[in-house]
Amino acid sequence: MTQLKYRQYFNLRSASPAFMIRSLVYRFEELGSVADHPGRGAHRNIRTEDNVETVWQSVADDPSVSNRRRSSQLGIFRTTLRRIFFSANVGAEF
Repeated sequence: MTQLKYRQYFNLRSASPAFMIRSLVYRFEELGSVADHPGRGAHRNIRTEDNVETVWQSVADDPSVSNRRRSSQLGIFRTTLRRIFFSANVGAEF
């Protein structure tokens, strides 16, 4: 589909960039629709009960460890640690 056909079909003065049209056509041919690929984006909830318990056990064992080091030791993102702390209203202490 060319930009001219696109403009004529949608009755527009200017068309979207050619790469955008090509990507939409490719996506439609691949998926059958122009919706995003299934499973794209972050859909996981990392604040599971196990992770929350692990974090609090780590804090109880050694409260002097920094969030950066604790994150590295536990394999949990620093933002997740902050969310766990702030959800318990103790963010200012850690």
